[in-house]
Amino acid sequence: MSEKEFTLKYQFKEVGKLEHFQSLSSPKEEHYGVNWKIRIHKWNEIFNMFLHTNLPENREIYIDYNTKIFSKSEEKISIESGSTVLKSPRKPFVVVTTV
Repeated sequence: MSEKEFTLKYQFKEVGKLEHFQSLSSPKEEHYGVNWKIRIHKWNEIFNMFLHTNLPENREIYIDYNTKIFSKSEEKISIESGSTVLKSPRKPFVVVTTV
């Protein structure tokens, strides 16, 4: 198995204006032939961050991730790391952090 690395980074605007059950998504980025995007979703007063991908049929990707969330004033709010497997078609995304 070959190891490949890339970084997804996106600065969301007006996150504080999100209401219950609303989401914001970053633009898609292609890395190694696969599209990726970050999505944040508000549920009541909780924010979840998701990593989405469009894996081809019957494919899986093992991922290690590090998330860093900053406030508008650039103070760190959350830092998380983890590992998971993304599989198509059943699991094309992962919750990478909750704030």
